[in-house]
Amino acid sequence: YKALGGIHPDPKQPGFKNILLKPHFVAGLENASVVFCSPRGKIESTWERKKKDIIYRVTVPANATADFYPPVGYRINKAKLSDGKTISISLQATEQGVYRLVSGQYVFEMKK
Repeated sequence: YKALGGIHPDPKQPGFKNILLKPHFVAGLENASVVFCSPRGKIESTWERKKKDIIYRVTVPANATADFYPPVGYRINKAKLSDGKTISISLQATEQGVYRLVSGQYVFEMKK
C-alpha cells in the first residue's frame, strides 16, 4: 500500500488521523489499485494511465484528512469529487505543491 498506492501514516498525527498520499506512477504499469483498512476506515488509492494522462482516484475516510503530494513532474489538470462535481483545490500555504484533502472521494486528472 505504501509503494504503488503511496498511502503513508503521518508521524505528526498517529492513527491515520492525517494520511500522506505519495503515489508512484511506475513506468511499464498501466494501473494500480490499493486498499488499506486504517483505524479510521478504508483508504483507497487507485491510478490508471490514459495515453499520457494519469487518472488518480483516492478515498479519504470520515474523520480523517490527507496531504496529497503529486509525483514530481506531474500537474493536476482537473480535480473533481467522485460524483462528478468539479472542485477547486488550493495549495497548502506551508508546502508548495501539497494539497490538503478532507474526507471524501476524489478524482484527479494529471499530466506529466
